[in-house]
Amino acid sequence: DSGPGSAEEREATLTQIVRDYMPLVRHVVNRIVAGSANSSILQYEDMVSCGVQGLIEAFRSYDPNRGAKFSTFALPRIRGSILDALRAAHPLPRSLQKLSSDIDKASAALHVDLGRSPTKAEIADRMGLPLVELLKAARASSIKVLSLENLADITVNGATEKLAEMADDDPNIDPPP
Repeated sequence: DSGPGSAEEREATLTQIVRDYMPLVRHVVNRIVAGSANSSILQYEDMVSCGVQGLIEAFRSYDPNRGAKFSTFALPRIRGSILDALRAAHPLPRSLQKLSSDIDKASAALHVDLGRSPTKAEIADRMGLPLVELLKAARASSIKVLSLENLADITVNGATEKLAEMADDDPNIDPPP
């Protein structure tokens, strides 16, 4: 079958489309990497690969008579393909991903408001959750409720201690001013 629209011609056209639109795929991946803490779940090239799959699906379903430019039509399909792969690769269900993100945001906001690391009870209060629910959610998603390891070590009475160790020993301790 070497007539118009043969398998070889379609393959050549598809190869050309992938080559021509690779910068668009990489642009989408870069935007996702820049905007997402979860992007490290997949390697960069894996995300590019997923983006190319979205591009190919867009090419197969594109109808030029509909009036949309191909790049406009392909963009959401490329992005969706990458995001679907990220969601599928994420070890937590989406509800726990959101809760984890909400806990991080509440913790960060409280840290700014209080000028110190918030207690778990303060985070629960800020989120309108009973403390037991916050602790259960944190255990279920095995997230750190407080990002203490990201904070610098502090000096207490001349001895350097890790904030995380202090908090583990006494959940009510506040670092000295």
